[in-house]
Amino acid sequence: MTKVARIRQRPNPNGYGMLDISSIAQSYIDYSNEDAPITNGETTIDYINGKVYEDNNYLSKKMYIKVGEEYKVSGVLYTYNGLGNDSGNIGDPEYTMYSSYDSRDLPIFVWGCSLEDHQQQYHLSNPTDAGVIGSNPWIKDGGANKIFDRIEGTSYPLSFSSLNLTMYAYDKAVLSYLNYSPDEAEKDRVIYGFRFVFKDASGTTLSTQDVPVTASKGGNQRLTPTSSFTDLEDPDYHMIHVLASPNDLVTALGISAIVKFQEGYSIEITGYDHGAEGTFTFVDPITKTTKITIKESCDNPLYERVRLSWLNTLGGRDYLNFEVKNEKTIEFTEDTMYSEQMKWSQGPSPVDTISGPYTINRLGILGGVKPYNKMIKTTYSIESDWLDEDQIELLNGLQSSPQVMAYIHDSNNTFSDYYPYTVKLKNKSYVTKNYKQNKLIQGKFEIELVMPMKIQNTI
Repeated sequence: MTKVARIRQRPNPNGYGMLDISSIAQSYIDYSNEDAPITNGETTIDYINGKVYEDNNYLSKKMYIKVGEEYKVSGVLYTYNGLGNDSGNIGDPEYTMYSSYDSRDLPIFVWGCSLEDHQQQYHLSNPTDAGVIGSNPWIKDGGANKIFDRIEGTSYPLSFSSLNLTMYAYDKAVLSYLNYSPDEAEKDRVIYGFRFVFKDASGTTLSTQDVPVTASKGGNQRLTPTSSFTDLEDPDYHMIHVLASPNDLVTALGISAIVKFQEGYSIEITGYDHGAEGTFTFVDPITKTTKITIKESCDNPLYERVRLSWLNTLGGRDYLNFEVKNEKTIEFTEDTMYSEQMKWSQGPSPVDTISGPYTINRLGILGGVKPYNKMIKTTYSIESDWLDEDQIELLNGLQSSPQVMAYIHDSNNTFSDYYPYTVKLKNKSYVTKNYKQNKLIQGKFEIELVMPMKIQNTI
């Protein structure tokens, strides 16, 4: 479906018309659609049936910008909007906006990414660069700018985390990547597939799985590994979300007989381009390698674990494990009503008849103050591990996120590690210490979980 929006913008004193495209595009990104991957595939990738990918359906859009002009000559208004105008007329405007990067007529790719004012200023002042999402001076890896667009180099996932992650085998996670290809000539910019390498604690490879982004694996970019693109122009495929939950990956890839996670085991995840069309070949790595190292898990830990998952400003997801150091607190709110103790419509007696001194039927609960609309509010005080200064950006992103989910571990409920709750982030504080001349930071937060009680009003 193609939608056209026409906006008239008056020029500034220097004759330039300026327009913020993000404010227009925002209304076309459909987060309310039930088929939209609002958790980036974290809760929707069907790993039980072998899926490892999710495209960005409903959360990616593509926009072409046409620019025209209006003139009034002898009282007659002439509008040149790029639709059927003849060249050589008054103004003869350039109707199509071109990419500053390579001077080609390219669409603007839009997804759920957010920039701070300073980042936006940097982008506007460097029109021939790929912008801060291409090479971001605000996000570093060992002093170098992180790159998220492969036109600038080997790309990172859309995350503020390190490429070296430590996780429990049951932890949930996805990695999100820009996967944009403007036309057939640039098809090699699309990620053909990902290589998953599973190793034991000694570094010995247990299994290597090359998985193209195909329909059977959830990506829908290609029908089969040897077929051509489903639709190069479809913005659904301009982002790809990759399963990174250790246990779920083993299930999806059918290697549970080979890989049985223990402490120190690892997974390496890398995106590759492809060879000639019609072949099933992985050629060169075009993303950075993310390494996941498995932590030892205790069935009955001293402190219960909470894993937070949140949508970051890059449009991907970040994660951090916390511990509950204090007992959770439970509060409640409720409405009440008063009920008459006598049921005058009940005959022949306005109260229940009892058959003995111990069988009183409902006499003990008839009438009095009755609660309804009860709401239970549970607050957890959580603490992170000690983080280095590079990781503090994670905690800053947690506080600015519009969507935070919590996996609250319960030793008596194995399903708790698979079922997140949407939570509200409350109080925060930081503790710092120096260790071997390195500054370490620990984050302390309160998260609030509010649940309505799904019961009928009492009599």
